[in-house]
Amino acid sequence: MDSTINPEKYNVQNDKDNKKFPLLSNTYKVIDSNYICFNNYVIGSGSFGKVLYSININQTEEYAIKFENPTVKNSVLEEELNIYKNVYSDKVEGVPKIYYYGEYKKYKIMVMDLLGPSLDKFYKICNKQFTIDTTVNLGYQMINRIEYLHKMGYVHRDIKPNNFLLGKFNRQCSDDLVYIIDFGLSKSYICQETGKHYELSDNKRFVGTPRYASLNTHLGFKQSRRDDLESIIYVLIYFIKGELPWQGVKAKTKSEKKEKIKRKKKTISVEKLCEGIPFEFVELLNHIKSLEFKEQPDYDLYRKILNQTYEKYKQYNVFMWDWEISFLKTQEFPQLLNSNRSKYEKLYEGYPIPDFNVYLEALIQRNIERSQNVGQIQNLNLHVNGNIDVNNNGIVNNEKTTTAFKSDIMEKKSAFTNNKMIIEDEILDLDNKKRENNKIINSYFKNNVFDMEIDKDMEVMEKNKIYKIDKKPTKK
Repeated sequence: MDSTINPEKYNVQNDKDNKKFPLLSNTYKVIDSNYICFNNYVIGSGSFGKVLYSININQTEEYAIKFENPTVKNSVLEEELNIYKNVYSDKVEGVPKIYYYGEYKKYKIMVMDLLGPSLDKFYKICNKQFTIDTTVNLGYQMINRIEYLHKMGYVHRDIKPNNFLLGKFNRQCSDDLVYIIDFGLSKSYICQETGKHYELSDNKRFVGTPRYASLNTHLGFKQSRRDDLESIIYVLIYFIKGELPWQGVKAKTKSEKKEKIKRKKKTISVEKLCEGIPFEFVELLNHIKSLEFKEQPDYDLYRKILNQTYEKYKQYNVFMWDWEISFLKTQEFPQLLNSNRSKYEKLYEGYPIPDFNVYLEALIQRNIERSQNVGQIQNLNLHVNGNIDVNNNGIVNNEKTTTAFKSDIMEKKSAFTNNKMIIEDEILDLDNKKRENNKIINSYFKNNVFDMEIDKDMEVMEKNKIYKIDKKPTKK
């Protein structure tokens, strides 16, 4: 049924008193007599088709519905559904739940959890560059997600910012959990007959996204766990640096472009690729590139390195995402209101979001609560058991929080309660310090050649927590 349906037939109506989600427009359709899908609320789109916002017939739950374009030559939606079914568990975080699979007219459809925007969208509203703080927090969770997928016997084969989403959507936009999606290209690396890892083979067709694909994928080798991790590191380098060296290559055909990207990945050194960013990324990428085809990655080591990177370069006592800091500046600089409102609306395009001012008030309150709950400040120092991480949210006890800091937090909460605002001067001051520290850090790394003797220079960084280097390092 299309937009001509009679709402009374399905007993759907706007009922805010009963906390029902409203009908957003007159252009909607009912699917399987259970889901109301809004045609003009497009969350995402691509060659595969579209993802639309939806609610159930009782208007009490929200969903995303993926419509696969009927013109797609090789449908992967059913295979993707099977992988979702195999990996989803209500005891494991970071994988969306599938509620329905079927057909609507000529489309194959899948109803799933309504998640927040992709990391690519957050990246774009942050002027296409993340700080080290945000990057390593995202990277930590991305490794958690891919470790779980690998433990379930699958390799993703299409790691990119668009395939990681932040949180289940809610009106406060307050979920910090990273989700992994889109298993359309994913494959099992375990042979069903033997129960063992597949053998290495070559001359395979290219599968994935050229910008983030591993070198071995470009070379035609069968993909395994190491390739997913190499792609994650490329994504993290892209987040921090704002670009990758093989971006923007000119070519007349897609195959020519892939060939040029392959050549660049083959010739560039890890040290050169990581120039200007923390040396820990050299360690990560070198370790992953050294893995054999069947070798199990050391996920704990990668988390440890990211945690060390975060502790070394973090700019705030209480973690905030880059986009949150940007939006909070609106309180100090009212002239940023229209610009930030536009970014907010672009970020949540296709979602039924509240007004930006409402979101901003919720964000202010949220960060006050973060500061108040000093025993649950987001940190990367997670305990990991033999199966999966205990809490993929990254919430642990922060033993480094001092009594003085706790007192300062309570004062901030009191100021907010009485004045309905946070201390904007402090936010601005922290932001200015952050910019200055980043300049010093970047300057430091650009003046090193990243050889194996850099450990001595890193000791200097450790002793100067605010990164004021007394003596400029000499080039090797």
